[in-house]
Amino acid sequence: MPLSELFDVTHRSPQYNEREHRGVFYAESWAPAHYLLGVVELKHRDNLAQAAQHFRTAMQLDPENKQYLLALGDLQIQRREYATARQTLLSLLGPEIDPEVRRKAESLMKALEESIRP
Repeated sequence: MPLSELFDVTHRSPQYNEREHRGVFYAESWAPAHYLLGVVELKHRDNLAQAAQHFRTAMQLDPENKQYLLALGDLQIQRREYATARQTLLSLLGPEIDPEVRRKAESLMKALEESIRP
């Protein structure tokens, strides 16, 4: 579930109130929740290992959302896991990837290359 859709749900929304929608809404909310927890950990640099775990959990729950993989690649660069970050970002450069995600992956790849230059 995209974050914009998640944040549009109110107490009056069918996703929140109607029994047949409630379970799906609840299940679909977990991936973005883990992603946001990972972002908080990443921004505060409190526990980068925990941030990585949140991003991986989000990816497991919603493997189609490449934003989660992009966040993991960014985290791997910050943790200086350059080889792993390179693999992660390369997987986001294909033509089937959303152009916005691909553009961000290209930008991170450039930052990665600059980080490892002597």
